[in-house]
Amino acid sequence: MITAVIFDLYGTLLKPPHNSHPFYQLARRHPDGTTRLALETALRSDNPTLADFAVNIGLSAQHDLPALDAALQKDIARIRPFPDTVPTLEFLKQRNLLTAVISNLATPYKQPFTAHALDTLFDVTVFSCDCGFVKPDPRIYELALEQLGTRPHQTIMVGDSLKGDVDGPS
Repeated sequence: MITAVIFDLYGTLLKPPHNSHPFYQLARRHPDGTTRLALETALRSDNPTLADFAVNIGLSAQHDLPALDAALQKDIARIRPFPDTVPTLEFLKQRNLLTAVISNLATPYKQPFTAHALDTLFDVTVFSCDCGFVKPDPRIYELALEQLGTRPHQTIMVGDSLKGDVDGPS
């Protein structure tokens, strides 16, 4: 019997932002030229600001940081839940199903989750920037299951990515 539902966040519950890609713009400047590794730093560690991220990937002062930060804040301010997000989550709560969210995201992208009070509708929240695991790493799903107190056969995953929301949890 299904006792819990785990959701992806962006593209599933929240409309993806019109993204100016500020983390990517900084990651491309990584001193070693390893953009991918720099982006993983954004997803695997707490970087509350772009300035923190720049320091964490070894960048010196960036002249355009204020402009990048303004673009990030504009992107975040535009993020909205899909119209069926809250009714769906409330429906699941009325049916006594446990709910969790798992998302690969950089720290600032957590803001819309709380700004739209989605945090009040979940039993468990697992963000890559908080736990250090990124989908499809099995440990991120295992962490959510452990916190929910459920087993894989009692839980379904809902998302928009074959790799992260189907293959990973499988």
